[in-house]
Amino acid sequence: MHHQQRPVLALGLRLIAALMIATMFMLGKLAHESGVALPEIMFWRQAVTLPILGTYLLSVGGMHRLKTQRIGSHAKRAAMGMTGMLCNFAAVTLLPLAESTTLNFTAPLFAVIIAALVLRDHVGPWRWTAVAFGFAGVLVITQPGH
Repeated sequence: MHHQQRPVLALGLRLIAALMIATMFMLGKLAHESGVALPEIMFWRQAVTLPILGTYLLSVGGMHRLKTQRIGSHAKRAAMGMTGMLCNFAAVTLLPLAESTTLNFTAPLFAVIIAALVLRDHVGPWRWTAVAFGFAGVLVITQPGH
């Protein structure tokens, strides 16, 4: 199946996603500064999603999509995602929001490294150079030691 490429739409959606993620972490920091504990922030981040997803799947007759033969793989992925989310929200509570958000944008850099090491994807010299410059940029922005 061939899908039509729509790079402007894709870039717009990616920018909206980055804005929404930054807003979510800002709200998490605000909640923590207002006295809400980290486990409660995590609970509400997840709990609101379930009724929305369930309602959508019921309305389109898609509940069968939740059936799987690979429950172990899904559990591992969910544990990794939950651990990542916990670390993100904890970092937001411990660091200034700008610094935490900057560090959050290192995810694509780590994705390249993981793809090369775990998935054995070919990563050419240009991409490795971009990863190196990306990490250098993060160091400049975060100014460790200052």
